Amino acid sequence: MLSLLIALPIVGALILALLPASFSAQRVRTIALWGSGAILLWTLFVATQFDISNPNWQMQEYLPWIE
Repeated sequence: MLSLLIALPIVGALILALLPASFSAQRVRTIALWGSGAILLWTLFVATQFDISNPNWQMQEYLPWIE
């Protein structure tokens, strides 16, 4: 969940960087606005899943690198 909060802005920036130069400025702004909106919605979703009564780690991701 939290990795997606880091990945979404990077993906959005890559999409904007790879757009052809023929795109109008208005079209680029619209794409950026949709990307920012998706990031905002995901952030709100993650924030609503946080349990303030739980003192333990929440929303952590565990990926063992070395077994």
